[in-house]
Amino acid sequence: MINKFFKGMKKGLPIGIAYFPFAFTFGFIATNVGINAFKSGVMSFLLYAGTSQVLIVKLLEQNSTMFQIILASTVINVRYILINMPILKRQENESLIKRFINAFFLTDECVSYMILNNIYDIHETIGFGFCAYLSFGISTILGSILGSYMPPLYTQSLNFILYAIFLYLLVQVLMNNLKYIFVVLTTIILKCILVYIGLSASLSILLSIILGALIPLLLKEEYYGE
Repeated sequence: MINKFFKGMKKGLPIGIAYFPFAFTFGFIATNVGINAFKSGVMSFLLYAGTSQVLIVKLLEQNSTMFQIILASTVINVRYILINMPILKRQENESLIKRFINAFFLTDECVSYMILNNIYDIHETIGFGFCAYLSFGISTILGSILGSYMPPLYTQSLNFILYAIFLYLLVQVLMNNLKYIFVVLTTIILKCILVYIGLSASLSILLSIILGALIPLLLKEEYYGE
């Protein structure tokens, strides 16, 4: 069991290395908006959801309420229920606690890599996910610590990285499935409309996320219903 765990960690090194620049940048930007190394580290180790963490930082910068932040994060993270199924279905005979631990460590990139390389043993997948998880958390703390020692002028000039990260995530999704373009366009249009009619930036983000996903789904149901 231990050998398989470390074997999984070794296989997870490529994902762990790939997470370094993203997590480092997140920690750096979190410091830039007033979140210290301890808090950003806790966020990465407890939440461990890159997209949500970027959104949370953005919403905190917009002075959003706790309810808005929790709801937006939940809407984004609910996708993991479906993403993790291909791995967890292969591990139905394992104990609930092992499957729970494994599910916590699974991410989009981890699941894709495991499926492509036929990694389904639960001890290997836990080791694999733990390696990526550890890299993400440590890289976040490193980014936060180094960011706090950099000149304010330099850190302020890197605010655009948040938008670059969102763009990267968006392009990554669209490259895998072009049908999501309609969802993206709907969300962008809704965001512009909501800001134009005078809603706050944080509320506009929250509503556009929810409605941007809901409207295409309702239209699809209506189409197939006919």
